[in-house]
Amino acid sequence: MRLFPREESFLPQFRKASDVLVEAAKALEDLSASFDDIEVKVARIKHLEHEGDQVAHQTFGLLSSTW
Repeated sequence: MRLFPREESFLPQFRKASDVLVEAAKALEDLSASFDDIEVKVARIKHLEHEGDQVAHQTFGLLSSTW
């Protein structure tokens, strides 16, 4: 019996989360650098926010099922 479960799918989840975060930061930087196409840029940021929420939800589900 292990004290800590060996679950290796956390690292890809953390990688997905960091990738989305980096993309969102770039999108926000792009918006703050230039205010043209604001609607498109804001839509991209909102999409990335929802994508990040999905990754977080999946990660919490994995944590819950692992522990």
